[in-house]
Amino acid sequence: MDVVNAVSNMKIPMHSVNAKKQKDGYTNIALSIEVQNLEQLTNIINRLFRLPGIIEVARAGLGGI
Repeated sequence: MDVVNAVSNMKIPMHSVNAKKQKDGYTNIALSIEVQNLEQLTNIINRLFRLPGIIEVARAGLGGI
């Protein structure tokens, strides 16, 4: 999974990964990660946006969605 590899390569601690294929053929991936600051979060979001097939990246906030 390219998303998991991208986050792992940045040495970001991941607490959970959940993926669910939708009826429209798209897949939603929810990651629970531990970031140190806003700059690190911004870097992760930017890296994920550069992956092929990524349409949207959003922060769920503290405690998840």
